[in-house]
Amino acid sequence: MGQIIDHLTHHGYDVLLFGGGKEEFQIAQNWTESFPNTYNTIGKFTLREELDIISNLDLMISMDSSGLHMASLMGIRCLSLWGATHPYAGFTGYGQQYDDCIQVEHPNRPSAVYGNKPCDCDGTEAIDLITAEMVIEKITALR
Repeated sequence: MGQIIDHLTHHGYDVLLFGGGKEEFQIAQNWTESFPNTYNTIGKFTLREELDIISNLDLMISMDSSGLHMASLMGIRCLSLWGATHPYAGFTGYGQQYDDCIQVEHPNRPSAVYGNKPCDCDGTEAIDLITAEMVIEKITALR
């Protein structure tokens, strides 16, 4: 995600980081200190306030279904990254497009319906097979 944030902020985008606990907060904080126009919202707003902020986004990128569903609730397009699970399991956000699901096809996927089991794809987690370039290419195609 750091590579994606670096690309976006150096191409004129503002990046707002949502959701997570203490570990994710620190990662997000490091990114806000490393990249211009990057803002850490973790723990700073109520859920209602976060939804208000999300409702004003041009695009959301989510590695977790909660962000995807919050974007869906607010009518915001979301690029979603899929690892051990698969969109066909039924967790794609309401009104979202299948083409916006970024994933790798692999015979070991899906390994879990709820994402609670690792997906060993030739010794690598499936989510780690999604490259920054894949995400950046998708964003670029949306312009």
